Amino acid sequence: MKSLIRFLSSIKLAIFLIIIITLTSILGTLIPQNRPPQEYLKHYGQLASLLQKFQLTHLYSSWWFLTLLIFFSLNLIVCTLTRLKPKLRRIFSPQIAQEKKRILALQIHETLEKSISLEEIPEIIKKIFKKYHFRLKIQSTNNQIYLLGQKRIWGLFGADLVHLGLLIIVVGGIISGFTSFRTHLNIRQQEVIPVPQANFTFR
Repeated sequence: MKSLIRFLSSIKLAIFLIIIITLTSILGTLIPQNRPPQEYLKHYGQLASLLQKFQLTHLYSSWWFLTLLIFFSLNLIVCTLTRLKPKLRRIFSPQIAQEKKRILALQIHETLEKSISLEEIPEIIKKIFKKYHFRLKIQSTNNQIYLLGQKRIWGLFGADLVHLGLLIIVVGGIISGFTSFRTHLNIRQQEVIPVPQANFTFR
């Protein structure tokens, strides 16, 4: 199960699917879609049967293109959900106390030496953080005080909002592919013709 989740949440899978969907969409743009069979025969000759066999004449509603969209949707959902829990934990219950080596390993860090009491430090930091609109969390352990400042933390969900927007577009494409249809009708003057798969007629 874990290997399946890793596969579905893989960035490599996402990149592969995006490339394939993009390339096939280019084909769908270059090849006229949902035209009468005789039109393809006229323009493409013997190649027309091959285009119809691989459903390239109605690409966006073909089973294989919809399968690609479904896999891409699953990739977006699983990828978002697997990364959601750590983000929520970072916001609502972050790890405040850190080992010294982890702090020193940060790209930006500074060591200050001040001749003030340990009790004064939180109040001084509070004033500075409040000035710059940081949310401050404090934890004391073993005569050490750890302070964590957070600002604009909801920006962590920027990628998730992008995923949600993409998912809405892709799901819309899937629904359209399964439910939409096109047809060609030859209507003579004064003739009434029912539209296939629809509850109305044309005159």
